[in-house]
Amino acid sequence: MTWHERDRIGPMVMATLLLLSAGGSCGMQVARRAAIGAGLAAAVSVPPAFASTAGALKVASGYVELPKPAVTIAKLKAELYAPYADALTRGDWSAVGKYYLPTATLVQGGAPGTSPKFVEGSNVGSHFAGRGLTKPSLVVGTVVLEGEDQTVAHVTYNFEPTAGAKPYQGLQRVVRGKDGSWKIDEDVFPLENGKIYGMIKPQRDLLSGKVFMQLDPALRL
Repeated sequence: MTWHERDRIGPMVMATLLLLSAGGSCGMQVARRAAIGAGLAAAVSVPPAFASTAGALKVASGYVELPKPAVTIAKLKAELYAPYADALTRGDWSAVGKYYLPTATLVQGGAPGTSPKFVEGSNVGSHFAGRGLTKPSLVVGTVVLEGEDQTVAHVTYNFEPTAGAKPYQGLQRVVRGKDGSWKIDEDVFPLENGKIYGMIKPQRDLLSGKVFMQLDPALRL
């Protein structure tokens, strides 16, 4: 007999012996109920040895507890958007370009009647250098994380191309690489432009149920 079996049977036997001393059919019924209750309690109890190994099982199975979304978003803002916005304001276009993946797609809308301009990530630095920006500023708006692993984020932002100018809204898709660093994979602006807005599509994250917008995949470079 295993120790599990002894632990289950022991409480049942003791309850039965104690209550049978009351005698009669009433004593038998009470004893039966007590024995069943004791058996159920023993069956649902978790042996201390099993409980103490829960942490070890998580480690052995490769279980990784992900940070809360708010923590991931805070790190994203600090590690990508703080230095990225600073490089924009300083006019360091070479540094700005380094925050984009070489394979990224940037889409910039133009004046009414003109076609949007598509720029590959490897050319973003030179593209910004030719825009004639003067101390621009960027402020992050909404951030929606996609997927359980929190390695993709969809970010809206407000961009002031020149100090004191009217800001416009843009949309970026950013990804986190294996080294933990965040890079911009898509950048679409201004959303106030009808042609640009028509290029983005609503998507729903299956895990969280949250809706986000992103560039139509068919339009990527």
